[in-house]
Amino acid sequence: MIETTGKRIKEIRTSKKMSMADLCKITGVSKSLISQVERGEVYPSLTTLDKIATAMNVPLNKIFQVDSDNLGEQDIVVRKDKRKKVLIPGSNNIYNVLTPSLHNDTEFLIIEYPPYSGTNDKPDYFRHDGEEYFYVLEGELEFTVTDNTYTIYEGDSGSFNSSNVHYFVNNTNRDAKIIICAIKPGL
Repeated sequence: MIETTGKRIKEIRTSKKMSMADLCKITGVSKSLISQVERGEVYPSLTTLDKIATAMNVPLNKIFQVDSDNLGEQDIVVRKDKRKKVLIPGSNNIYNVLTPSLHNDTEFLIIEYPPYSGTNDKPDYFRHDGEEYFYVLEGELEFTVTDNTYTIYEGDSGSFNSSNVHYFVNNTNRDAKIIICAIKPGL
């Protein structure tokens, strides 16, 4: 996946006639990191991927999308033991991608929050255009959107405008999991 993602970033960047230096300047990411990513040597954090996608003016899912006329099972079905996992440096949360690629400007994830994740460190803050929907699979989370915080429990669900700063924190001694569906504008 690392190699494919890097190749896709380079492909999009060059198709937009954007130099690596331009991409670095806009994102604030070093040229050496962009180069390593494009060569498939390292996998950037979700935050860095989002900066790259924003700088290239494409939805984040375009970085993961692979065009193909001959779709096989791997292009349609994700087996539970083959999910792509995204980790954010400094975070214990695990972002499980539920689709083979992020199609149609939609991100579909299960996020795992270990006990006390985000309570002693900075939570994983997000803000992006679109709408976001969630469903709590297990556990209890504190959910903050803008200046409002809600306690949500297993079976709870909801939606919000994701252009507002938002994050989830597990303040308990039990694991928590949620399903997230983020839909970008234009659908």
